[in-house]
Amino acid sequence: MDKMLFRDKGDKSVEEMAGFLRAIADRLEAGSLTLNKGDQALSMEVPGRVGFRFSVKDDIGSRSVQRKIQIGIRWREGDVDHGGSTETTIS
Repeated sequence: MDKMLFRDKGDKSVEEMAGFLRAIADRLEAGSLTLNKGDQALSMEVPGRVGFRFSVKDDIGSRSVQRKIQIGIRWREGDVDHGGSTETTIS
């Protein structure tokens, strides 16, 4: 069962979104990540290896197509390393 700990959605410029993703990447490399929104904050320790899911989807509506990129990063609390390897590159 999933328990929602933090959620945010809205619109950002491409530059703002790129900066947001860079900040997440920097914090993942550092091994800890804190998300802040108003008076809400969630801090997490991130192990040296994480699982991930990446997908690109088209939601086809009656008047338009909306493209989505979804990125999921997962780990078990207390894990140090998950092992295994999957290569996806971005260019």
